[in-house]
Amino acid sequence: RLLCIEYIDLAEQALHALEKLSHEHPVALLRAGGMLAVLQYVDFFALGVQRRAVSTAANLCRNLSAECAHLVADAVPLLSDLLNKHEQQVLENVCLAFSRLVEGFANVPQQLEMLAAHSLLPSLLRLVASMSGGGAEDRVTLSDATYTMLL
Repeated sequence: RLLCIEYIDLAEQALHALEKLSHEHPVALLRAGGMLAVLQYVDFFALGVQRRAVSTAANLCRNLSAECAHLVADAVPLLSDLLNKHEQQVLENVCLAFSRLVEGFANVPQQLEMLAAHSLLPSLLRLVASMSGGGAEDRVTLSDATYTMLL
């Protein structure tokens, strides 16, 4: 059990380093499989580490061209699943990641279809609806900037 804790600690340190690198070298990290690496086991980490992982993923999506779509394709289902979380910072960074991907792929319908193929639109509609109504347990609070970005 202690070995598992050591590995988790090492993974958290690696994630911290990847977050720092994602600001300056997003494409290099994507080419090395960084998107899938930061999202694959996100549910096993503490909330603070989950936030860091999703923030890193959003950084990796910044200024991404359609030619790089294959570098994020395997991680799109993981990002889509994160739209089911109820934690504000995680949701805001997932929305930011998708916003950046849509912006980068705006002129390539095939890439937009790749994003939509993983229930992105129904998930986003559910998220927007939960912000404006729904039951108290389903209500999500996001910043006005994120709400506007989704619209």
